[in-house]
Amino acid sequence: RTKKRSVPETVVAALVVFSVFVTNILVFGFIAVLPIYFVEFKKVFPDLHNLVLLIIFLPPSVFGVVSFMTGIVLSKFGVRTTGIVGSLWFAISIGVPSFSSSIYVLLGCFSILSGIGCSALSLSANAGLAAYFGEDSRKFIAFAAVGKALGYIIFPILTNYFIELMFWRGSLLLLAATFIHTLPCALMYSTDTYKITGRENLLVSENNVQNDFYTSEEPFERVGDDQNETISNKLEISEENNTSLNHNEENYSNAKYIRGVVIKALKYNNEPFVINNTQPDKEDCLGIEETAINSIKSEDEEIDVRSDKFETEEKSDSKFSAKIITVLTNFNFLLFLFALVITYSSVITTTAIVPDYCVQQGLSQAESARIFSVGSFGYVFACFFSSWLIHKNIVPSRIIFSTAATMSGLLICVYPSLSTAIYLTLLTFAVMFTSGLIFSTYLVTIMDYFEIRYFSISMGFGETVIGIGILTFGYLIGIFSEYMNTYEYSYYVIGIGPIISVQPILIPFLFSRLLTKHTLTYSVNNVDNKC
Repeated sequence: RTKKRSVPETVVAALVVFSVFVTNILVFGFIAVLPIYFVEFKKVFPDLHNLVLLIIFLPPSVFGVVSFMTGIVLSKFGVRTTGIVGSLWFAISIGVPSFSSSIYVLLGCFSILSGIGCSALSLSANAGLAAYFGEDSRKFIAFAAVGKALGYIIFPILTNYFIELMFWRGSLLLLAATFIHTLPCALMYSTDTYKITGRENLLVSENNVQNDFYTSEEPFERVGDDQNETISNKLEISEENNTSLNHNEENYSNAKYIRGVVIKALKYNNEPFVINNTQPDKEDCLGIEETAINSIKSEDEEIDVRSDKFETEEKSDSKFSAKIITVLTNFNFLLFLFALVITYSSVITTTAIVPDYCVQQGLSQAESARIFSVGSFGYVFACFFSSWLIHKNIVPSRIIFSTAATMSGLLICVYPSLSTAIYLTLLTFAVMFTSGLIFSTYLVTIMDYFEIRYFSISMGFGETVIGIGILTFGYLIGIFSEYMNTYEYSYYVIGIGPIISVQPILIPFLFSRLLTKHTLTYSVNNVDNKC
């Protein structure tokens, strides 16, 4: 049940959701313009087809590859810091190539650096949403994915207009000015997310040291020059010396012994201590002894706090390592990750080559951009539909993901049979609908495998593997298409991948659900028979 919030909290919650929504529009709007620039860069650099392929497929792949490190940065520095740095990085990396016509500057800034910025922005947005709403973030993640669809609708047509207005270099500068609006969105996130735990543990440790110092029955730590004596032993020596002074006040040999112990203890402070050569009386001896004991206690308090701080840091590192091991040793998650890589790579590669395929069929670049943008409306409907399914808990997210991936693979195989603008638009709409179901549910599906505290690590690791798959799969498909001089066979290869890869997830899950239902039915029947 959703937690009830006060009016100010409701406003803050709405601002957080809106910030994630806008961030998704801008980040995935950039991913959506890559197919438009693919057609443009092939004209500008006709003899460098391999490098053009890298320019187009590197941003989403770098987006994924660095996401595991981005998840670590999120855990260390928090959501807001990661989002701010990612926003500035993202806008600058897209604007810099507008001042150079070198393809290598495009490769370094437009492809690699922008992918890092996309990763920081996207993961900080999703992690901030998950941290603010907890388990309720399942509903909002699917809803915020609508922003991705709007990015796919708005930016292809907008970018094509920028290119016609100011050519490709001027269009990059205009896009950089647009994408800097991710900065105010990043400022909406909490500053304490994913880093407050360590600080709270340290404060608790310090308080425990101060509260329990005098009640501890354990001996204090060995410090100072004499490592063989503990403070408890020093206190026993002091008590024995007090007893001897009470029995024989005139005997100053014990006072000399006390002075020796005091001088040895006061070496903790590393400050010179001078005692007059005159023999002290009993009250002076007791005062000096009390000062030594208080100095020892104060020094040990500081040492214990530092020790607790180091122990807290070691525990934090061990917990982080344990999280990584938990994620990497979950077999079901790794099986899902394999299917996710194949499916995600296939869908991204398909959307990347659709405008170029339309141009090969005799359509203009503006028409191909319109086909891509209009078809992306299917993404919007898919996000709303998946959000409703997850909110009502009608269908499990794994069923939505697997079914959508299978349908997407079948639809991709239809592309070589169509060549007119109307049919290509309708087919693109259907493909984007299934892609929207995939993109809006895979993060929710990851949450099904782990608790919320594993979300940033598992999400980052998943994005990393996806990035490697996109670069490898997309680049190979591009080379294969160039070699065959057609996209026909490439579409068949792309479509088969998702269909096969999701079956190890779909079939066992359906079987387990059926077995669970049968077991519950059998148990209910037995209870009824006994009654």
